[in-house]
Amino acid sequence: MEVVVVMCLVAAVLDGRAMGDLPPPHASYKILMLLPASSMSHKNVLAPLAEGLAERGHEVVMLSCQRNILHHPNITEIRYDPVRHDKPTTVASKFNYRNNLAGAFAQLKEILPAVARELYKAPSVMQLYHRRKEFDLIILDHMFNEMAYPFVHEVPFITVATPGMDARQSAVLGNVLSPSYVPNLWKGYPLPLSLRHRLENTAWHLFISFYWRWWAVVPRIQEEVRGHCTALYRPV
Repeated sequence: MEVVVVMCLVAAVLDGRAMGDLPPPHASYKILMLLPASSMSHKNVLAPLAEGLAERGHEVVMLSCQRNILHHPNITEIRYDPVRHDKPTTVASKFNYRNNLAGAFAQLKEILPAVARELYKAPSVMQLYHRRKEFDLIILDHMFNEMAYPFVHEVPFITVATPGMDARQSAVLGNVLSPSYVPNLWKGYPLPLSLRHRLENTAWHLFISFYWRWWAVVPRIQEEVRGHCTALYRPV
């Protein structure tokens, strides 16, 4: 019941920011927000949520690799500084690289396992990991943050999908989306989907899931996390 109350509270804060003031909360909660592999644009989306929760008296801790931008007394930002990995150096090369889906996948295949490796080496991160059950709720940035899954094991959590709902990630969390009417995140289609588009969309759903979860990315992240298993699962 308490988990439901906290989740309803988060939804109410999101709605209240747009609709007006909310009545005072009945209780104060400790909330952990995880953005270990997020860009500044993702943090800019989640920052107002953190501020809204803090304004209502809740204690918020935010872990990210981006610079600290929040100044509310109820918000604690914990920043770790991962090494940058083989990113294009010019603005033009960045856009060209990201517009190429194969190039973007190749980049993430290298970056995300490296982030996972560095994440659990940071003493501040490990201290936070061993305190995770002190929090009433964990909010996880939905995209590219599989390396944070050990944090949400056996604790209440929700995800926030900043770029849109990724069908692969949604299926992992138990919400399978049908490719017959839900376009994948990587390629848009006119609605309603034609038969050709449904077949193509289904192929994309299957390919992305296989490539990401079973072949190129998640297995490498799991290998990095496995190297920290002793520290991760040490009793506290």
